[in-house]
Formats: sequence, structure tokens, C-alpha cells
Amino acid sequence: MTNYITFGIFLTIVISITVGMVRYFIVSLKKAFPVLALHPFILNILYLPVPLAFFLFHDRSLKGSVHQTFFSYALYIYFTFLFVFTIYGLFFELMIFLRRRDFRKRRVMFIILSLISSYTVAAGSYLANYIRVEELDIYSAKITKPVKIVQLSDIHFSSMVGTGFAEKIRDITNSLNPDAVIVTGDFIDHWIEDPEKISEIMRSVNAPLGKFAISGNHEFINGFENAVEYIKWSGFAFLYTGNTGLNDEISLVSVTDRTAERFGLEVPDDIEPLRNAVNSKFVIFLKHQPSVSDGAEEYFDLMLSGHTHAGQLFPFHFFVRTAFHYFSGTYHFGNGSILHVNRGTGTWGPSVRFGAMPEITLITLLPENIEK
Repeated sequence: MTNYITFGIFLTIVISITVGMVRYFIVSLKKAFPVLALHPFILNILYLPVPLAFFLFHDRSLKGSVHQTFFSYALYIYFTFLFVFTIYGLFFELMIFLRRRDFRKRRVMFIILSLISSYTVAAGSYLANYIRVEELDIYSAKITKPVKIVQLSDIHFSSMVGTGFAEKIRDITNSLNPDAVIVTGDFIDHWIEDPEKISEIMRSVNAPLGKFAISGNHEFINGFENAVEYIKWSGFAFLYTGNTGLNDEISLVSVTDRTAERFGLEVPDDIEPLRNAVNSKFVIFLKHQPSVSDGAEEYFDLMLSGHTHAGQLFPFHFFVRTAFHYFSGTYHFGNGSILHVNRGTGTWGPSVRFGAMPEITLITLLPENIEK
């Protein structure tokens, strides 16, 4: 029951915001071109994508089609444009209000907003495919031999993130020659046009010590058992809550994403699995959402998370920052423990990134006495 109530509240908020964005665009259009006010039927057609958007979420099937891919692109680009237009438009409106003057250049304002929004979507579509490798070197007395780990996160293989992006991930990852590869959640979404091909590509990612993945919220949203099966089919060992040895010196401690609670599954406290780790080993704590329980940092050396996408689309990152204290990048705790929050390798929803480049993280664990 709680799950349905939460979803109902979420759906109501999303519909309200979406309808509000369309309405603001129509009002701006009528102010810029008053003659359009005489044709309300034509303007009301702009509301049509709102009910059509339900088709993006009503079917969570893994395999999609070319038609579904095209449909997704069209709707996501439309709503992304409206989002940017509305955010910047409200900023303009605020400036006009504060100046307390009658603003008559509405047509100019509409054209400027349209150009800014179009540029943001176009540039963001390009930047979403420009993966940046972030390097993190960590020195520890627990490490005697260098180990290279690649962190991927929030790939969201779907109608928007397909085989071309999978090949890019594989090529970049293999070029880094990692010993291990870890995906910190949200490996898949839904409507993958060619899931067999993507699995084949990801199986060709090389990592002698193994490839691992933990659950993100979208593994549950899109059907947990099917998601886990697909991740394993793609060549990754799926880690539930527990402790897994990477080698003689490194231990991976993983926890199930807290979204499991919405689906009636138990999620243990972070401290419980961490306490079971061998203290003499270098402990890597894997948790999709970047929240740290009180005192948990005392039990791990390195924590890897994702989920935030660093906001993905400016200026949305302002809202994400308010929800997550650990937003993006590397954080150091007083006891020497480190948390790294990956910006996300792929994209959720529109394949657009602006102000938050996609990331693959190369983490190199080094002996403390090695020359820095």
C-alpha cells in the first residue's frame, strides 16, 4: 500500500510540473505572438505529449523496438526543451518583476529563451556521449601491490542508451587496463532495442580480478529478478548485501539499495555488513545512493556511490544538491576514509547532459610507501 501511495504522490507531482511547463510555454507564446490567442485549439495540441508520456513508463519490458526508441527520443527532447525554457523563463520573469516596469519586448524574450533552450538540448545531447575519465589515486598501508579499479555507475541501458554507448564504455574501460570493474547501481532501465548485443559488448570488458555490480533504485523499478539476470548475463557478478573478497588485501562490502523497502524487501543497516569485514583488509564499501550512516566511515577505507548524476542537466543540479549532502566528486573524512560519488556514466530519461559530464572513474590503490 505504501508503495502505491508513494507512486501516486510522485505521479501527481510530475503531472503538475509537466502541465505547468506546457502552460507557461503557451502563455509565453501568446504574449510573444498575440495573434495565436485566436487559435486556442492549435495551442492546446501542445498538451498532447503529456498523456502520451505515460507510455514511457507503463511498460517496463527489457526489450524495446525501433518505434519505442524514436518515441522516447521525441518525448524526452520535447520535455527537456520545456524544462529549460521554463526554468530560464521564470528567472527572466523574476528579473522583470523586481524591476517593476512594464516589459514590452515579449517576442524578443521568447526568441532568446527558445534559442537558449535549443542550444542547451543540442549541446547536452553531444556532451552526454563525451565520457570523461576521472582518476583517483589512493595510498594505503593495507596495500602492498597496486590495483586498478574502474567504477561505472548509472549507465541506464535503455531506449536512450544503446549499443553505441556500450561500445564506448567497453573501449574506454579496456584502454585503462583495470584489474576489476565495479558498477555502483542502475545498470539498466527498460526498452533496450538490442539487449543481446549490449550483453555481448559488456561481456568483452576485461578485468582479471572480476566484474561486479550492485543494485540501484532502477533495478527494482524495472523488475529486480529480471534486472539481476540481465546483469549476470552481461558478465557481471551481482552483489547482494554482504562481503566479497576481491583479492588477499581488498574486501568489497555491498548493500542493497534502499528502494527495496518500497517493494516489501528488508534493507539492513550499513553498519551490519561493514562490521563483518576483515579489519586488516582494505575495505571498499559499495552503496548506490551516497548517504553515510553515523559512524559508518570508521569501518571502510573507500566508499563508492553514484545515483545523483551530479544533477545531469543544469540548473537541475541545484535541486539535487539540496537532497544529497554528498553530491559529486571525492570527499575525505576525518579518520582518513574516502567517499567518491560518480557523476554517472550514462543518462536517465533524456540523453542530455549539461553542466555534468558523464564519468568513468579510474581508482588506483597504491602502497603507502610507494613514491608519490
